[in-house]
This record gives sequence, C-alpha cells and structure tokens, in this order.
Amino acid sequence: MLLPDRTTVSRLLRAFRALERTVLARPHDPAARRRLEDTTYTLCVLMGERTAGAAVRAAERYVARPAPPAASLPAAAAAALAPAVPPSAARVASDPQPPLLRTTVLPTPVLQGAAPAAPALQTPDLESRGSAPAGGVPAE
Repeated sequence: MLLPDRTTVSRLLRAFRALERTVLARPHDPAARRRLEDTTYTLCVLMGERTAGAAVRAAERYVARPAPPAASLPAAAAAALAPAVPPSAARVASDPQPPLLRTTVLPTPVLQGAAPAAPALQTPDLESRGSAPAGGVPAE
C-alpha cells in the first residue's frame, strides 16, 4: 500500500489548523476559505477519506505512529522499488540518440516455394479497339 510522506502530512495538518482558525476569525474572507478547502481536499486525498473530519483524524493517527525502519522492507517490496531498467541498459549521457529511437533495417525474408505476386490488373482501353463491354453500347 502506498503511504504519503509523513512530513507532508504533518505540514498539511499544521496548515489546516491555522487556516481553520483564520476562517473562524474571518468567515467572509474568500481567499482564506479557498485555501482551507484546498488543504482539506489534499488531506482527504492523501489519507483516502471522504470527509474533512475523518481525514484529519486519520492524518493525526498516521503522523503519531512511529515510522518503520527503512531496513525492515520485505524482499518483495524492495524488489518493487528497484529500478525497472538494469544499469547496463541505461543510456549513456554522451549517446546522442536514445536507443528506442534508432531504426534497424532488417532484410525482407524470402519464402521458399512461394508463388510470385500477381501482376497488377489492367483495364482494356475500349475506345481504341472500337468495342464495348458485353451487353453495352458500341463506342462510336
């Protein structure tokens, strides 16, 4: 499960409390109310809650818990955090073009025993021969 940064949550909690006091002191200040709404929304998103009260309580519990030691990550989590591209495949800074943009021209395979391609269809020039298609009117 992804968890938010503790310092970010702590900073948002302090901002929420300060803005809450500001809005209570100046209830008709639209800028302060907007900042409080933005901070509350961010807390709700980070904590996965739908209401401001639930988000604040969850954030307070989260910040109060001791942080797990970095070395206690399970092997599966450590593997998930490892870079997806091995260092040997990393692009060298002096390489002018990324490897994915290079094009390689491969020879066209020739199939043994394959029939040659059919020639393009040709339409007869009816006017030059003076004939018409079957069932049609003769050309003048």
